[in-house]
Amino acid sequence: MADNNNQKKMHYIHRISSVVQERIAGIFILIALLVIAGLILIQIQSSHLFDDRIYYDSYLKNAQGVSTETLINVSGIEVGRVVSIDITSDNRIHVKFFVYEGFQRLLRSDSTGELSKLSVIGNTAIIIRAGSHQLPILEANSTIAIEEPVTIDVLIGKLTPVITSLNEIVLNVSALIAAVEPAQLRNATEDLALLMNNLRQISDQVAGGKGLVGKILYDEALEQEITLAIQGVNPIVKDVAKTVRQAKKDMQLVEKILLETEKRVQEIALVIEPAADIADKSSRIASELQYTTQQVNREIGQLPEMVDKMQRLLDSTNRTINATQQIWPLSTVIAPASKATVIRDQPLDD
Repeated sequence: MADNNNQKKMHYIHRISSVVQERIAGIFILIALLVIAGLILIQIQSSHLFDDRIYYDSYLKNAQGVSTETLINVSGIEVGRVVSIDITSDNRIHVKFFVYEGFQRLLRSDSTGELSKLSVIGNTAIIIRAGSHQLPILEANSTIAIEEPVTIDVLIGKLTPVITSLNEIVLNVSALIAAVEPAQLRNATEDLALLMNNLRQISDQVAGGKGLVGKILYDEALEQEITLAIQGVNPIVKDVAKTVRQAKKDMQLVEKILLETEKRVQEIALVIEPAADIADKSSRIASELQYTTQQVNREIGQLPEMVDKMQRLLDSTNRTINATQQIWPLSTVIAPASKATVIRDQPLDD
C-alpha cells in the first residue's frame, strides 16, 4: 500500500526510461539549433553578406563626419557603405563606396547625392536620389556628384550677426523698460481704462440710436430719407455716365479725324516738297534768264554801231569794185552798170 502511494507521488519524468529521456533532450537541442540557424540565415540575408557589390566614386571638399562606417542611403533604404577615403593630387577628398547589386537599378545617369544635414554633428550618411527609370542604369566605377552641407563654422558666421542684433534689441528693450517710471505707467493705465470706458459709453449711445451716427444707423425715417436721396441721385449718375460715354465716343471720333488729318498733312507734305524743289529750280532759271536778257540787251545796244560799220564797209567795197571795173582790161570785159534805179527817187549807190 505504501509502495503504491510512493509511485503516485513520483514525477512522470522518473517513470520514463533513460533512452526516452535522452531522445527528448536531443529533440529540444535540435530545435534550439534549428532556431539559431534560422536566425543566423535571416541576419545574413538582411546584412547582404553574400550579395555582389557595385563600386562608385565621389569627390568632396570637406568630408567632416564621413568614415568607412558611413552608410549609403537611397529612398530611405540602406543600400551600401563607404569603403575608403583618400586625398587626390588636387587636394580633393576621394570617397569610394559600394552599393549592393540588388539596388543598382535605383541609380540612374541623373542620380545625385548629398551628405545628410546631421553630418555637422557627427551622424553622417550619404543620401543618393533615385534617378528616372527611363534613363540608363549608372555603370560601375562612375562618379556621383555629392552636395555638401553647410559647416558649423559657416553656420556660426551667419548666425553671429543675428545674435548680435538680437542682443542689441534686448538691450534697447531693457533700457526702454528701465526708463519707464511706475507712476507714469500707472497713469497711462488709468488713462487707457478711462478711454475704454468712454468708448463703451459711445458705443452704448450709438446702439441706443442717439447722436448723428446712432440715428444714421438705427433711425428708420432717416434711413428712408437717405434711401430716397440715393434713388434721386441714381438718375443723375446714370445721366452723367451716359454723358461720359457720349464724350468718349466724341473723343474717339475726334481722334479718328485727327488721324485722318495727319495722313492728309503727310500727303500734302509729299506734294509740297517736289513743288518747293520746282520753285527753287524756277527761281534759278529766272535768274539765269534775266542775266541772259541783260547780255542780249547789251548786244542789241551795240547792233546800230555794227550796222553803221557794216554800211561803211559795203560802201567802200562798192567803190572799190566800181573803180576796178573802170581799169583796163576789165573795163572792156565787164558791162557798165545800169544807171536805172529799181526804186524810184533813190540814189544809185543805195
